[in-house]
Amino acid sequence: MPNVPNALLQHYMKLTEFLGQALGPDYEVALHDMTDKNRSIIAIPTTMSAAGKSAPP
Repeated sequence: MPNVPNALLQHYMKLTEFLGQALGPDYEVALHDMTDKNRSIIAIPTTMSAAGKSAPP
């Protein structure tokens, strides 16, 4: 899990990981932090992501 100073976002990152595991590879779950719109994706738990973390918002 990346270092995120916001405690609330840390909780949502755990939820994002859970949803990614629970939903399986047919779904993509992503968590966005809109404080930096150029790099808004802070968590994508699935490894099968075609977009990856470098995709535009």
